[in-house]
Amino acid sequence: MKQVNMFGRQRDKADEDGRKELLKYLLGLRSDLPMDAGLNPLGILKFRNSIVYTDCKDTLALIYNVYSKLNDYKVQKYESVFKIVEGDLRKRYIKTVAGSSTAIDSKVKIHWDLYNIHPDNMILLSVAITFAAISLNISNVEDMNRKNINDVSKFLETNFTNLLKVMGIRTLPKIKKEVQTAVSSIRNNDYSSYLNMNDNKNEQIIANYKTQNAADLFTKIEKISASATVVSAENRERNATLVSMLKSYYLKCYSENNMLKCECCGEETFITAAGEPYVEFHHLIPFNIAYGPDHYLNLFALCPNCHRKIHFLHIDDKW
Repeated sequence: MKQVNMFGRQRDKADEDGRKELLKYLLGLRSDLPMDAGLNPLGILKFRNSIVYTDCKDTLALIYNVYSKLNDYKVQKYESVFKIVEGDLRKRYIKTVAGSSTAIDSKVKIHWDLYNIHPDNMILLSVAITFAAISLNISNVEDMNRKNINDVSKFLETNFTNLLKVMGIRTLPKIKKEVQTAVSSIRNNDYSSYLNMNDNKNEQIIANYKTQNAADLFTKIEKISASATVVSAENRERNATLVSMLKSYYLKCYSENNMLKCECCGEETFITAAGEPYVEFHHLIPFNIAYGPDHYLNLFALCPNCHRKIHFLHIDDKW
């Protein structure tokens, strides 16, 4: 107990704060607090006389079933992140108990930050489907028929417009397709369609700005980069013009004998059929999963081999 108290956490000294957080977790919203009063859209759990209870057991069972499946999916997809974060946390706790301390591993922090800021489409869509099913009195998400899926899709189109736009789902046919995929994944405990998604898009850009001098190119590159976004946005796409300008700038400033070197391995790439040195530009902060900016400071010229390695190596081997 002495070692526990040495951390100085209020939760270890008084139960009140911990109890509030536990109830917040259970209820989602605190029905006993004025700020949260009337905000629980489902009203599955209630709080009365210091007791959490429910009078909607079937609905609670539906939510529990879907969330259990989502937890299985989350563990499968992010297991490597959980392991390295848990290992670092355990190491720092042991150090602290022993009277010393150690800083958070910067690589571990990056993994954890990416996990927290990246909204997972499978989880978001499944939660929205669950909410729609409850609102439409559909008793089981896994056994939804074609009519149920159509009704749920229309409900999502009406009530979750902004969320769907952020996820890149903008038409009713697309919504139906995504709902079918999510429901099938939950029903069959098969999440391969989501686990195998990778940010592996690659465009071959031909330099179109050879006639401009390096100073003018860099001015334009800075101007385009200044408008880069770092948040989820509708219709967010890579800026092919920026990449093309960067390639031309690299050719003018860094090429040797019309060859460019990979900024990862340092080796020369190759000459394409068009007579130009080949490079692929990679976002250091990932464009899709972490909303990395389309900014010249976030883009690096790589050879195809290094680029594929960065995308497909196991997360522990990327450092």
